[in-house]
Formats: sequence, structure tokens, C-alpha cells
Amino acid sequence: ARAGADLGARIGYYPWSFLGVELEGGVIPMRAADASNATLYTFRPVALLQLPYRLAPFVRGGFGMVGISAAALGKDIDPSFNIGGGLKFYVNRLLVLRLDIVDNV
Repeated sequence: ARAGADLGARIGYYPWSFLGVELEGGVIPMRAADASNATLYTFRPVALLQLPYRLAPFVRGGFGMVGISAAALGKDIDPSFNIGGGLKFYVNRLLVLRLDIVDNV
């Protein structure tokens, strides 16, 4: 019935300043069309291309899994393709603030 925020964590490895891979997982609390609670969960390996600057725009994409657990809808896990983009701000070499938008198909 409405979208929910993706709450999760990610870990990344960047062998070059412009290219990296990340593993991320998330939980998305939401409501089904009948107003009952539903929970989506994700696991997404991702490839990421970015400009190598302190303020770094980026694009990302990958394949993963999306699952749902809801009384009205049951439980299911399906493969997914995710694509998105955003902006990173490097506070220092190990800490980054990040804003991104991701779509799962």
C-alpha cells in the first residue's frame, strides 16, 4: 500500500578509487494493501562506479534477493536486479556519509 524505508548495513571493498564492490542487507517494514504489517528483506551484492573526489557522485547495480514475510501475503524469496545512484561525502579515508536511491526489480 505504501513504500517503506530500507534499514540496513553494508560493507564495501574498493580496490581502485573509482570502482568497488559492496555487500548489503536490509529490512523494510511496511504495510500490505489490507493494512496488515509486512516485512521485506534484502541481500544485495553490488558493483559501484564513482568519481574519485571528496564529494563523489556514483552509480550502482547488481543482482540479489528480496524476501517478504506477511500474514496476508505469506513468505517468499525472489531474485532481484537493483540499480541506483547517489552521492558520497568522504569525511576521512574510512568514514563516508552517503545518500542514495535504489530500485529493485
